Amino acid sequence: MTIPEIVEKYTIRINPNKNLCVRREILKHENDKAYIKEHRDEIIAYIEEQKAIEEQKHLERLKKMNAIEGLQELEDASIAWKEYYVAYRRFIEDDAEGKAPKKPEASLEELVRKYPRANAYMKAEGYAYSSSNNARATAGKKALERILNGEDYKQAIADMKKEWRDYCEEHVFDN
Repeated sequence: MTIPEIVEKYTIRINPNKNLCVRREILKHENDKAYIKEHRDEIIAYIEEQKAIEEQKHLERLKKMNAIEGLQELEDASIAWKEYYVAYRRFIEDDAEGKAPKKPEASLEELVRKYPRANAYMKAEGYAYSSSNNARATAGKKALERILNGEDYKQAIADMKKEWRDYCEEHVFDN
């Protein structure tokens, strides 16, 4: 068995003291237990290397996200409007007593027109992370990756919607 295989099989992790954390299932497998003890340092090196690779991928992804013009501005405006609607509903529920909440100054419509790529990214993000349906989430994640990698955002969104529509049509009579 290789180090990557044993790390995956027993979900081996490293704690802050550089001790290995292994699932209890290891107690049933003496050979694997001996292998882990014998290759402890190599396992630690492998796990740290994998962690560094994942961190690098994460940083590259953040760099790509930050390169999308207007994304942060559009996200901030979207959050501001959501907070306004919550505050306004609360104001109405309290029988409109006191001072009404102030509307955000940012116009979502203008920002969407000004930053269509950022808007497409946020739509794909909504599909990817706000859906309880795996097919819809998968379609959103594909579109997100395409947008992040510089592909045509209009085509990415069109393909995402088509993939979701095709899935729905295929499964309309399931149950």
